[in-house]
Amino acid sequence: MKFRYLLFVLGVAACSGNPEQEEAYDLSNSESISANVPGMTVWVSNSAVPDWRYDQRVWIIEGRTSKNIASAFSFSADDEFGEAIVTSARKFEVVLDNPSIVHLLQGNALHVEIHTTTGTQTQYFASLSLAPKFGEFSGSSKIYLIEAIDPVVVGGDALFRGRASLSSGVSGLDASAGDAAPEGFFKVGSKWAFDWTWPNMILAAEADEVSFTANSSYGTVEKDAVLSLATTLTLQTAAPEQPDFTCKAAVSDCLEALSNEDASACGTAREVKNCIGQVKLEPGPQRFAHDLISYLYTWYWDHAADVTAGGGQPLMLGLAGVHAASVEEITDPGDDPHGHDLTDFIVLSHPDPVFPGSDNRWYGAYDRQTGQLQSVYGFN
Repeated sequence: MKFRYLLFVLGVAACSGNPEQEEAYDLSNSESISANVPGMTVWVSNSAVPDWRYDQRVWIIEGRTSKNIASAFSFSADDEFGEAIVTSARKFEVVLDNPSIVHLLQGNALHVEIHTTTGTQTQYFASLSLAPKFGEFSGSSKIYLIEAIDPVVVGGDALFRGRASLSSGVSGLDASAGDAAPEGFFKVGSKWAFDWTWPNMILAAEADEVSFTANSSYGTVEKDAVLSLATTLTLQTAAPEQPDFTCKAAVSDCLEALSNEDASACGTAREVKNCIGQVKLEPGPQRFAHDLISYLYTWYWDHAADVTAGGGQPLMLGLAGVHAASVEEITDPGDDPHGHDLTDFIVLSHPDPVFPGSDNRWYGAYDRQTGQLQSVYGFN
């Protein structure tokens, strides 16, 4: 199996746990969406569904067609992406690992090139977009959740932002989904917003539901919702156009003028990420949180056995334990185990999410002049 990531370093980290204990998913009865062109219809499941394959958590999008399939190939932009598998004469599925599904959730399209065995027209392109959203709401009307969850760029990489409204006299909004938690709640106009790092959002999507609580004069009020990775679908006979990777001047100017890490006002996640390489990013808590998550994702590949033997957190729980609120800047050179000159470097630190509660810490050193990450390192 071959995955190619555009935004993440290639590497498969071994999670602890017995794959045979993972819950099995039957996609045959999933609700579906469809698209058609003359002579051909394609159906796909209306959301990506988690499964356990290749010794890791993956996400499955199942599809079927109105004509027999000769072959299927999945790609994003002009790169092979995920793995399209023909499972029967008129059925296929696309298998995506966690970093690949996150890449798509940031606003990038997945295309499946389908060749059929019959007909004058035998080549088709099914294009899928994915978006996290809330649904299946239950509980108090005093907490109103917006269905859409939008990718935004904060600290140079994507977070996934949800929004909610509270009735008068209600405050203290909080949320959890098993081991997953958002970064925190903050006001945006008249609404409350909350951001998920990608590991926490993935865990929330795997959970049965996300539970929200708030306080009122009548006591605690609750609202539950299911977080799904919803699909949309189009079908055409011509190859899809390449995405626009141009950095727009207005987006670049907005980024240059930022006074904090939140670039959501500068454009969509894709528009902002097109410009990230052209502006100086000041190191901050959310940026180090992103960099630490990316570093630990590949670090687990080499250390998973030691982590398991030592009773540490498995991959996704370790990554989900990284939060910007826990990041501290080093101001005393004696507190940096690598002894960087703090006039030349900004050094940020985070408690160890692999062995939470230990004295271990992780550090990131950034060049003060360029803002570039120099290294991530641990110390115990």
